[in-house]
Amino acid sequence: MNPEADLCWFHGKLSRDDAEGLLKNELNENGTFLVRESRTSIGDYVLSVLWNQQVHHYQIRKHKEDAFFCIEETEPPLHGLETLIEHYKNKKQGSGLNVSLTKGYKGEPPPPDTRRHGRTNLLHRATGEGNYTIVSELLKCGYRSLDAKNELGQTAVHLAAKDGIDEILKKLIESKASVNCRDSAGYTPLHYACQSNLPNTVRLLIQGGANVQARNTSTGMVPLHEAAKAGHIDVILAMLSMNVPAHPRTIADDTPADLARRNGHYKCGKYLFIDDGPYLDSLEHVVEHYRCMPDGLRGPLIYPIPPKPRPPIPEMPPSIFNPNTLTKRKGSGGPRSLPAIPATPATSATPSSQLESQIQSYFQNLSFQMDIKPVATTENIPQHSSVDTNLNSNINSTVSYIHDFIPGENLILRQVLGEGEFGEVYEGEYQTSSGKTESVAIKTLRDSHNNVTREEFLREARLMMNLNHHCIVKLIGFSEGPPMLMVL
Repeated sequence: MNPEADLCWFHGKLSRDDAEGLLKNELNENGTFLVRESRTSIGDYVLSVLWNQQVHHYQIRKHKEDAFFCIEETEPPLHGLETLIEHYKNKKQGSGLNVSLTKGYKGEPPPPDTRRHGRTNLLHRATGEGNYTIVSELLKCGYRSLDAKNELGQTAVHLAAKDGIDEILKKLIESKASVNCRDSAGYTPLHYACQSNLPNTVRLLIQGGANVQARNTSTGMVPLHEAAKAGHIDVILAMLSMNVPAHPRTIADDTPADLARRNGHYKCGKYLFIDDGPYLDSLEHVVEHYRCMPDGLRGPLIYPIPPKPRPPIPEMPPSIFNPNTLTKRKGSGGPRSLPAIPATPATSATPSSQLESQIQSYFQNLSFQMDIKPVATTENIPQHSSVDTNLNSNINSTVSYIHDFIPGENLILRQVLGEGEFGEVYEGEYQTSSGKTESVAIKTLRDSHNNVTREEFLREARLMMNLNHHCIVKLIGFSEGPPMLMVL
């Protein structure tokens, strides 16, 4: 492109003051310039220009991955520092910069990793010849120009990848050579491996950090486009197995499947086909993709933010039936309980007809036994039973039916023990008709008005009534609520 002597305007870590001292020499003409490393922004560079005896400094921004640079935010980045300088040398004053570039202040050529074009060196020749011995010896001696480019802008990694010289390629990757440099045609090493139908080389590059979404600077094609266009199904399958996005678009809006079918590779198109669905197959694929690479974002996803925890289960009062009327027993420091409910007509205490029919269907021919012995006094037994005794003719004669349904005021709920299918399970106390207090577990039915849930709740109760083992909790009875309760 340019003779090597025309590129000797780079001055490394030269400071701002020293740059001004060099350029203000009276022998220098307007437009004399040099390029130096930026001290305030690591990785960037500075263009210093003499104009009307004043030195103007312009920040040269380096874009991620390879040697792409720009000075103006409105201008697209250019590939290579030498390309950027040539671009502004050919522009007239006022078209971008307020100065014109004429000649460079003599220094050194720019670093190899900042250039679009270079010169073939020993590492290029050894790699192209597949000479592993020379390559390994160069790397062992700390060869500094790993990313130096030849006349085509290709690095040693390009040369190894396009020819499938995996042994040398692996050695270069282990020595921290870049796998994402672009040559003068805009291709990365992974593009060439896909073009050459080298699935093992493709895997090696991706494992070494190759950007699977690196786009050709002219066409916007990513490596998978190259494989699909050429019909290299082994490469396609290798890339898909490594979670490479299957549906990227070119500048012309073509997916890999479009290119495969257009070139007659219908088997490849079958693997890559997508209708009007998403470009990534699931939300997990989207997150994993952007964790591996920015791909348009400001940076990759790094730190996940978990959702807020569920709110804690609200604490229940000692009794859920009438929490506003809790009173403390006289002469006792024990738990609070509800005051006695005034006597009401017998009809008001009877269960609903719906509950009665459910009990009739679920609890017939079942034997119901408890550890709590019935009280023999007649004054504690209702004169009008709430359920017909014929509904459960086989209930053990030693147990009174009063224990099937427990009044709400005889139950005191404590802390939550856990949560089950139907609702919460509480630690509680059951006050028998004789005044004795028993420690029990009380299982609640969350949705008492749902017939299906209610039936399942009663079916579970029926199963528990049939169980009689010292290692299994026993069902004591029910309370209508609401909510409906199962006392264990």
